[in-house]
Amino acid sequence: MLPVLNRLRAAVDADPGAGPVLAGTLALLDAPRPLWTHPAALRLAEAAELLPFLSGLVQTRCVPPELWTLRECLSELFESAPGSDRDADLLESPTADGHPLPNWRPPLAYHRGMARRSVFAFALARPGDLTLAVTYRMPDAPAGTTADLLVNGAVVATLPSCPQWTSTAAAVDGRLTRRGVNQTGVRWPVPAPDPAACHRADAEALERGEFPSVLPVFGELFEARVLLRNPGAASG
Repeated sequence: MLPVLNRLRAAVDADPGAGPVLAGTLALLDAPRPLWTHPAALRLAEAAELLPFLSGLVQTRCVPPELWTLRECLSELFESAPGSDRDADLLESPTADGHPLPNWRPPLAYHRGMARRSVFAFALARPGDLTLAVTYRMPDAPAGTTADLLVNGAVVATLPSCPQWTSTAAAVDGRLTRRGVNQTGVRWPVPAPDPAACHRADAEALERGEFPSVLPVFGELFEARVLLRNPGAASG
């Protein structure tokens, strides 16, 4: 985050016109959809060099995962952390295509974690108590292992491994949250998939003209929501 923030500060120092552009970008990243009706979108559209970025952003249904760091840095730059009274759907996809997968495989309607950690973000106008509700499964996790449900690096719940979808809700102490962008997610156990089954699945994918999966599945999330206990605190 710090290298990005330093570059943004340098841009504002070098060009006074960069400040309004970045402030408008922050306004869009926090605004409810549809973005094309927001006044900041109209102002940014006047700059031809911003149109490729703007045209992609205004079509999104939520903040794309890759732009949360930018949002956090812009909030720090302008000392602003706007929020609303909306709960946050952490798995909402920026596009109608669903959740993309590596290797150009067909996207899914749920999140598939192919790394040790699945990370998501949400924004709070102020710290506050909340509930983190998830529906998860770990199809290849060894029996008896657990996953950690995290908020800003702190463990708020332990999830027992299970191959079927199961739901749980964790109460999160407001002292673990902070004003502005917060990170949450799951630290999965290391999976132990059946190699023969993986090879068969990849061979069948190739026969269908699809790319093989290759990467292991650490865990999957069908639902992940931030539920506010004190309305007026969050923006997701």
